[in-house]
Amino acid sequence: MSHRLYEKQLAQATRPDQSVDLARLGELVTAAYAEAEREQRRNEHSIAVMIEEVDQLNRSLQALVAARTAELAEATDALNMTLDNVDQGIVMTDSEGRISSYNSRFVEFAGLTHQECRGRPLFRTVLDRMMARGEFARADAGFRHW
Repeated sequence: MSHRLYEKQLAQATRPDQSVDLARLGELVTAAYAEAEREQRRNEHSIAVMIEEVDQLNRSLQALVAARTAELAEATDALNMTLDNVDQGIVMTDSEGRISSYNSRFVEFAGLTHQECRGRPLFRTVLDRMMARGEFARADAGFRHW
């Protein structure tokens, strides 16, 4: 079974007496190869253009991520500075009850270290430790069982 293009070229190069004009067949095959090479160059150019576009988009996204990361770092620094300059102990927990954010006054008040807080302990565990130390001895029973 031969390729459809070859069959077409062969039919075009076949004379009325069913003999094949080899020169004509050679021209048709050569033209097909030339067209295939042009198509390959177009495809390679298209791919190169797409690669450049993707690279440009990637560079833009990297710059955007860097800018947003810097903005987030500035906001985080400002928040941490604010929290650390407050006289009260501040602690925030996540949906699981783990410490997610805190200030230095809370660390001091809770009798913890920053390293312990960075380990994201359960707030309930910290509260139990504080109660065991008598930290909330004057609080009413409702608070102590909270």
